[in-house]
Amino acid sequence: MSTSPELQHALELHQQGDFSTAILLYDQLLRSRRDAMTLQLRGLAEHHRGNHREALPFLKEALRQPNPTAKLHLNTGNVYKALGNLQPAENHFLQATKINPALCDSWKSLAETQAGLNKEILAIESLHKALQIEPGEVSCHRLLGKIFAKTGQLDEAVTSYLRVLELGAETPAVLNELGSLYRVMGKLKEAVELFQRATQIDVRQPGLWCNYGATLHELKRLTEAEKALKQAVRLHPQFAGAHYNLGNLYRDCHRNDQAIEHYQKAVEWAPDSTDFRLNYVSMLNTVGRFEESAVQCRELIRIDPNFAPAYYNLFTFNSDHVTEHEVAELERLLHNEELDEIARANAFFSLGKRSDRLGLYSEAFAHFEKANQLTPRRLNFDEGRLKSLVDQMIAAFPAHANPSHQFRGSKTTQPIFILGMPRSGSTLIDQILTSHSHVQGAGEFDGIRHLIQNFLERPFRQEGQNEKAYPGCLSELSQSYLEEMAQVYLQRLVATAGEAKRITDKMPNNAFQLGLISMLFPEATIIYTQRDPRDIGLSCYFQNFTAYHEFSFDLKNIGIFYREHLRLMEHWHHVLPITIHEVVYEELVSNQVTETHRLVEEICGLPWEESCLQFHQNERAVHTASLWQVRQPIYQQSVQKWKQYEKYIGPLLETLPVDTQRFDSPLSQ
Repeated sequence: MSTSPELQHALELHQQGDFSTAILLYDQLLRSRRDAMTLQLRGLAEHHRGNHREALPFLKEALRQPNPTAKLHLNTGNVYKALGNLQPAENHFLQATKINPALCDSWKSLAETQAGLNKEILAIESLHKALQIEPGEVSCHRLLGKIFAKTGQLDEAVTSYLRVLELGAETPAVLNELGSLYRVMGKLKEAVELFQRATQIDVRQPGLWCNYGATLHELKRLTEAEKALKQAVRLHPQFAGAHYNLGNLYRDCHRNDQAIEHYQKAVEWAPDSTDFRLNYVSMLNTVGRFEESAVQCRELIRIDPNFAPAYYNLFTFNSDHVTEHEVAELERLLHNEELDEIARANAFFSLGKRSDRLGLYSEAFAHFEKANQLTPRRLNFDEGRLKSLVDQMIAAFPAHANPSHQFRGSKTTQPIFILGMPRSGSTLIDQILTSHSHVQGAGEFDGIRHLIQNFLERPFRQEGQNEKAYPGCLSELSQSYLEEMAQVYLQRLVATAGEAKRITDKMPNNAFQLGLISMLFPEATIIYTQRDPRDIGLSCYFQNFTAYHEFSFDLKNIGIFYREHLRLMEHWHHVLPITIHEVVYEELVSNQVTETHRLVEEICGLPWEESCLQFHQNERAVHTASLWQVRQPIYQQSVQKWKQYEKYIGPLLETLPVDTQRFDSPLSQ
């Protein structure tokens, strides 16, 4: 369609960005003739200078004229899209595609709008039609990648993003999106490479540095992660996400004061983020600042009255100060049909802990029973797999065999391994020992698991020798290989706990790896924590473990796990050429001074320090389920507590070994 010189001049001014002058000329032309082209351009001038709503009357008038074009519908749709009115926008884009199916922009805009309306399948179809017209349209490939990622089609998303890179659009934004996708897929090395490339292209974007640092953290490249995250904070001091990720990093490095500082800043700059505030709560609990934690829990409940983890932390660590109103609110929450199983289980665990503390045992058990039944992880316990594991360990270290594992990894006495059943007193013993000036604690350290995965399983499986993977490979290990493993463990131990004469590793499940530990560290101190299995079982059932310990959500499974654990420990006592020192929880509680002296001086060979009797004043962080208990002086209420629940725990009592009488204590009589 030809245009008049006046309209052409107005259009040139419009294209140069002189919208005000163009509008004056368009208005002069419209006084004499209100044709569709001039009306459309008049509306677009308002749209282009940000006055989207003022643009609509002109576009609507143009649409009322005969034979509206695809471009007119496309432009009208874009104005509605700019206003956030996606449904009328979609209608106009559909009209544009019907009038002219060969117009790529119409299909692309339609896809963007359909994606905004959560019509992902239709959006994908529209993008494919756009790419049939213009196969190299980068924005279509990128949007396709975003939609595939959103709908869980991750491989397809990667393919789309790689096509964007092939087309030469290696922008920081695209690299960041593909890196984030790889991170979700667990391809952390690929993600880190992309984030690094993005930061090299544009060093000024804090979001890139934040993602880069968080992924380096996941790869355990902690020094590099800290530098990247600090850069994000330098560029944007109020960047809550970067402070949060720094908090996570310092938490995992046991730099507790710094973790709290950055969690506090994350909460300050994003006060409504429940995730940020919940990690802050966990860290406050870890260092024993329970009153401050309660303040944050109550703020979480104010932000989201249905946020079950806030109630769980409040009721677990401040149950003596919970109000009746808060109890009523938690009970109300249980009637919310939208609450998922895990949140509902958290709520019942919370009520159970409070009722138990008040001595309402029937009510408490009913709550705990519901909590455990609602926990999906209870279905993950595999009795056959557990028994097979114990059988394999016993076979790898046969009785009366020459300790043919004559090779030894290290003669160091630095590690103190505290192991046993969960809830058997290992955290209490760890807290006592780390109150000594010569001892640091690594907590539930993953060092032995790391060695098994990276030295004893993965190499053999990669070579197709699955039958020789751990523990089958132990008899074939060389002296140099054992020395390397021991060195890696010790380096990671010191990196976690800091330099110290002695360092505790209190991973309870190391009980299953005592054979390997005896090969690596024959001079280390091994402490096996014992406790009445009925109290262990009850305490496990009452504890909401968030990782591992799948057996703990069923009373019978707890009994089965204990029996297999005991079977292996009895084997270790008979065959291993190391001393396994037993510390019995009930004896430590009933005779604290004597047993603490034995633990410190006889078992660990340390000079006596009075601070070991004041373990509850130890300010170090505690990262286990017992973190509330070890902030209290030794108390006797937990000894033979099972008797309060005897009539409810039949499946546990029937499954446990018969000989439990030696744990009966006069304290409970």
